[in-house]
Amino acid sequence: MHQLDHAVDNTFEDVNRAFQAIIDIIEQRRDAVISNVKKMRDEKKKVLQDQLDIIESERRKVQQECEGLQYQVEVRNITKKIAHLNTKIDSLSTLVEPRENAFLRFESQHNEAFEHIQTTIEDYGRVMTSKTFPSLCFMKAKKAMTHLRSEVVVYTVDYDGESQTTGGDPLESEVKSEGGDLIDSQIEDNEDGTYSVFFTPENGGNHSVAVKIFGRPIKESPLIVEVLDEHNPDIVYGSRGSGKDQFLQPVGICIDDNEYMYVADTGNSRIKVLSPQLKEVQHIVGDALEGRSVTGITRTPSSSLAFVNWRKKTITEVTSSGQLLSQFTHDQLKEPTTLAVNCDGEILVADNAANSIFVFLSGGKLVRRWGVKGNKPGQLGSIAALCTGPENEVIVADSRIQVLQRNRTSPEGQYVRTKTKGPPRLTPSLL
Repeated sequence: MHQLDHAVDNTFEDVNRAFQAIIDIIEQRRDAVISNVKKMRDEKKKVLQDQLDIIESERRKVQQECEGLQYQVEVRNITKKIAHLNTKIDSLSTLVEPRENAFLRFESQHNEAFEHIQTTIEDYGRVMTSKTFPSLCFMKAKKAMTHLRSEVVVYTVDYDGESQTTGGDPLESEVKSEGGDLIDSQIEDNEDGTYSVFFTPENGGNHSVAVKIFGRPIKESPLIVEVLDEHNPDIVYGSRGSGKDQFLQPVGICIDDNEYMYVADTGNSRIKVLSPQLKEVQHIVGDALEGRSVTGITRTPSSSLAFVNWRKKTITEVTSSGQLLSQFTHDQLKEPTTLAVNCDGEILVADNAANSIFVFLSGGKLVRRWGVKGNKPGQLGSIAALCTGPENEVIVADSRIQVLQRNRTSPEGQYVRTKTKGPPRLTPSLL
């Protein structure tokens, strides 16, 4: 009961705070409208005052000319002067007409803003509650392996044993390794009555996952999750050979948006195309793949394929069906082994013999080259893999995984960080 009263008091404060924010916005709008009224008033007053000043100036001129008539002797001059004054007096009639008016009116029904405000206010805010009964809720762990994001799914149930179908419950999670060390965890509301607890274990063994709802532990909490050191495959496809469903020295793979796989089957001088169900679709062959020398393959932002032939020192781009789009080489290339394409469509080629990464435009023009051989942060060892991130950062794998970023002084190779434990979360479409 005390906790309920405390929750109600906090909810009252949240409601008052939220609606006060709306009131503040309305007050700001009211002040802006009043300020606009005052501005219009001042502008109208200024126009009218300027007009009064002009009338007064003309009146004085006429008065001075009338006073000058008493010194006139000749009738002809007096008549001429009177005619001039009559003309001037007639012109003053236009000055007397006010150039401004006193019309000001506030309107609030000229559009549908009021109805929109009313509808928005009626829909604004809601009071959330829950029938979830923590001691009946339970969780299940999915397969957990070291260095991979692991998931435990929490299923919520009400007092009557019915599964909940909406989210919003306040969950707390705590994950500990077998040695008792805390591991970072994140909770994701699936908005269907289930919640996912994510964590990335670094070591194998039993891990405990404790979950609380409303500050109360759920059923079977803490749950013991076995984390495996072995990363066993879920599905195995292919065997050694040159026939159907076979590979001979596959060295690279990439996946398109439709989950079709393209495997560089180097020993067979071809690219094998597989469906999402791992069914062989076709083989891409050609002169660029000859020599059993293709060692890197990637996708481009335009959904084409690019691969490198280290023996021929060529970079080739083909469509997903194998149609040749472009091919180039460069005299500075010595032993290009892997490549990646960034978001700008630039092709990055790693060359271990040249101890460099070359950056080409899609047509083959070399735009920059960078890299220094060594084991220090930012230096390059024997590069085994290369890819780019969503912000054009370059991820290089030698004996480490290094993240490099372009800046004003370094075209690409500004060292950012090194990942030595666990795989970084990269953009899979560019791998």
